[in-house]
Amino acid sequence: MSWQDDLLKVKKILDELEIKFWLCGTLLSRAVRKESNCELGRINIRVKACDWKNKVLDRLERRGFKWDRRERKLNGERITTLIILSKEDTRILIRLMYYYPPEDIYLLLDHDAKEKLHKVPASFYKKDSFVEFLGQKFRVPNNPKGLLEHFKGKRPKLELTKYMKYLKKGEKNGVER
Repeated sequence: MSWQDDLLKVKKILDELEIKFWLCGTLLSRAVRKESNCELGRINIRVKACDWKNKVLDRLERRGFKWDRRERKLNGERITTLIILSKEDTRILIRLMYYYPPEDIYLLLDHDAKEKLHKVPASFYKKDSFVEFLGQKFRVPNNPKGLLEHFKGKRPKLELTKYMKYLKKGEKNGVER
């Protein structure tokens, strides 16, 4: 099995459960350039926290994937930040994005660094854009090259307390636990 086969299995499950996801990181770069015959150390995808369903994990387990959930404790709340899937040599990182309406951004908590938070303009995720990759249509952020440039630039350290209520379980950002 290859990372390509594993990615297609994950895509099938997310599509069946109607969970939108976006390619990101090196995988996004490869998909935009149509480079599927390459090695990838890990596969990065993003899912809106409000769309995540834990039954995805049951289905992935039945298909041979192992998983781990990374959470951060913030002001007494456990916030899911990342789901790590592994199967043989493949690692797939599913990073959950939390919407912050006052600034129209998505927040991504770093799963291993204290007080590290990334913010991404929501405009990258408002409309569906797709690329043909591995014989399938994959959702990508609007202006994928712009998003890649956004993450290459310096990102200031953000104050978590400002964003806390949007990271907690709630109507718009609920994450099944």
